[in-house]
Amino acid sequence: MDAKDGISVREAKDGDSKLLLELYTGLYPEHRNKIKSFRVPKAKAVTFIAEHNGEPAGFVILTYISYSSPGTGFGYIEELFIRKRFRSLGIGKLLVKRVVSWCEREGCNVIFLTTPKTNLGAIRFYRHLGFRKNGQIWLQYVMRKRTKR
Repeated sequence: MDAKDGISVREAKDGDSKLLLELYTGLYPEHRNKIKSFRVPKAKAVTFIAEHNGEPAGFVILTYISYSSPGTGFGYIEELFIRKRFRSLGIGKLLVKRVVSWCEREGCNVIFLTTPKTNLGAIRFYRHLGFRKNGQIWLQYVMRKRTKR
């Protein structure tokens, strides 16, 4: 578990479905009455929840796709959401760092995400963390080369 100034990030468990539904409808309020349940992604997907002093503050969902040879996989950040009252505390940065660390352990060589080109705050945030524009749609974070031991 990562922790900084009362902020912790942990992997979501099956029992977090109701909590994730609440956080997800915070991201997409228009879906509040449409989505009745939210399942914690399985297989090669991971969800991390950030808490501030024990209170749920945000989450990130990453899908990892690997190919037959090691180091050819990539991660895709599907969602990153921080509740408004917890923004500007470094929670988004901690969640993205947790995703990067998880991807490094899995042998991932790049992380992709999409964000609307009009969301300049998100673009600045991701660029500050090392993501770069790739074409017209994607931002990517290229993993550091590992040294052989």
